Amino acid sequence: MKRIEQLDGLRAVAFLLVYLNHSIYLPMAWVGVDLFFVLSGFLITGILLDTKDRGFRAYISRFYSRRARRILPPYFLVLAAVVVLLPPPDWGHIWWQFFTFLQNFGVAFGWRAGVLDPYWSLAVEEQFYLLWPLVVFAVPRRMLARVAIALVVLAPVLRATFTPVAPSYLTIFTLLPFRMDLLAAGAVLTFVWRDHSELLRARERWLWVAFVASSAIFVGGAAFIPTWRAKSNGLPFNTIGYSASVVAFTCLLALALVSRSPLLQRPLRNIWLRRLGVVSYTCYLVHMPILSYTMPLGRILGSVLGLAATLAVAALSWRLIERPLLGSPESVATPVPSR
Repeated sequence: MKRIEQLDGLRAVAFLLVYLNHSIYLPMAWVGVDLFFVLSGFLITGILLDTKDRGFRAYISRFYSRRARRILPPYFLVLAAVVVLLPPPDWGHIWWQFFTFLQNFGVAFGWRAGVLDPYWSLAVEEQFYLLWPLVVFAVPRRMLARVAIALVVLAPVLRATFTPVAPSYLTIFTLLPFRMDLLAAGAVLTFVWRDHSELLRARERWLWVAFVASSAIFVGGAAFIPTWRAKSNGLPFNTIGYSASVVAFTCLLALALVSRSPLLQRPLRNIWLRRLGVVSYTCYLVHMPILSYTMPLGRILGSVLGLAATLAVAALSWRLIERPLLGSPESVATPVPSR
């Protein structure tokens, strides 16, 4: 499948946002995880649609074997390194979460794991990978977009319903039912891109308007409304804030696909940013363990050294482990647009 270069650039942007949040504590930069989720929903749905007509056994085995080769080797290598070099507190009580990809429940309900806490997002994606392929195969093609839209609508309803009783804002932040609108929105964009790409191009101006407006709501709410994302589980953010993030990043992804603006395309297609995007998964895995060593040197120096070490480890992992296991550089699933 053809690789979409600018999506590697978006991956890099997503990782850099997360890194800045964890290193220099840039406010709200955790939203890079949301961009990862939208990208994942878009790309995985494209892969699934391309293989849906091969029969269930071939469809499932090809998808999961590819995902396992891509995800598991670096994941378990980093886990092993952390256990040896940086054993989390009470590791014996939480190790099973990381082998079953249920660590988001640990974060949601207070079973913390130190430098491994950011792995909650990997659990959300793996849970999505477990369920969404079955939905894509079982539901007729003409109905799938409606199912995805229904999930986009359902998630904020669930957030609003459960916010008053959730034990922590992290419960809403880390569990799949409350964050599935990001993944589902990416899936919706897959269908629009395949079937109505010219409509997206014709509506580029409105995509920009929606992106700017939703970003302003997200950032403005955090800046000017004290209870926007209160640690006590603020309802405004859990409903409006998260949904603004969904709209912003879905529009940004659509613009990356259709916009001809050099202000957007030139940085996203930059060779160094794209190379970072290719190794962004392993960067995400290793950056927090590495920061635990470098940050005692000071916020700025520790952040710079941490990023350099993260990139070096990720590049070695890609060259020596991940790329050989995949057989070739991983293709980005490219939904074929209508002409």
